[in-house]
Amino acid sequence: MKTVHILGAGCSYEDGAPLINNFVKHLDTQINRLSEHARYSHFRGILEFKEKYFDDLNIEDYFSLLDYYISFGYSFQGYDIIGIRENLKFLIARTLLLASNKKSTNYAEYYSSCTTANDTIISLNWDSLLDGVSDDLNYSIGYFRYSSDRQLKLHQHAGKRPQLLKLHGSVNMFACSKCSFRYLVDHDNALNLIEQTEKCHHCNNGEIYMLLIPPTHFKSVDPHLTEVWNCAFGALAECDRIRFIGYSMPDADIHFQTLLKAALRFKNRSPQIEVFDYKKKHKDRVEFEDHYQRIFDKITETNKPIKFHYVEFSKLKNYFDKEYSSI
Repeated sequence: MKTVHILGAGCSYEDGAPLINNFVKHLDTQINRLSEHARYSHFRGILEFKEKYFDDLNIEDYFSLLDYYISFGYSFQGYDIIGIRENLKFLIARTLLLASNKKSTNYAEYYSSCTTANDTIISLNWDSLLDGVSDDLNYSIGYFRYSSDRQLKLHQHAGKRPQLLKLHGSVNMFACSKCSFRYLVDHDNALNLIEQTEKCHHCNNGEIYMLLIPPTHFKSVDPHLTEVWNCAFGALAECDRIRFIGYSMPDADIHFQTLLKAALRFKNRSPQIEVFDYKKKHKDRVEFEDHYQRIFDKITETNKPIKFHYVEFSKLKNYFDKEYSSI
């Protein structure tokens, strides 16, 4: 059975990674730790601007409005919203990098026990907690290992591995702004690169930048990630089962929903759909299941029921051992 696993922020939450709705709190913590940074006053201005005009918005809605105002040339007296956006990108990257700087036993157990070599993992997360479970993950597309001595070494995976596709990029993935080179970067070097960019080690022309699609409704696929989205399309079009894990299927993620619809209708597939989430009770559970069913009624023409399971990500292996003895 070909299974596609789709991982959302709920998978990383138990390891301390931020969610969209509490990201601003994490940003505030990061800013307080950067009191000696040369741009501290600019960082503090990000939240002051938000509190003045958009206090009720989460990080995705806030970033989206910044993109809208910049795209259409609107301005706010006394505020440099282009500068606010750039500094916000830096803080988001730093927050995610620091949240990723650990070994996750949850992801290690999930990867080794809940996936098979024929599976595909589609991660919608920016953190690199899953990436830390092994040095030879199968990213499906080519990356070079970043080295400060500028030695170029191609990342390779040994043997059969599930392919890992990170549709929105990741804090450990960087790319050249001019050529086709992509890099896998360790934590310390990634922190340095977001502070001080450097020239591509291949072409020595473009700058190396973090390959991360920011949290905005104005998403566009970075050319370096086009192949990743194509691989995801192929996996979804051929799969027998899709498992959504820790993913709420937000209405705003229309790009991913379009990918689902395009892939499943391309060969008129009707895979088994399973949803794994946690802490959903009573009314919240009913609303959550109605939301998923409503989305899939638009994606596919079949009325195949969705199977919902309520379990923490850290307990997924034990749950599978009990409920899916054949896995």
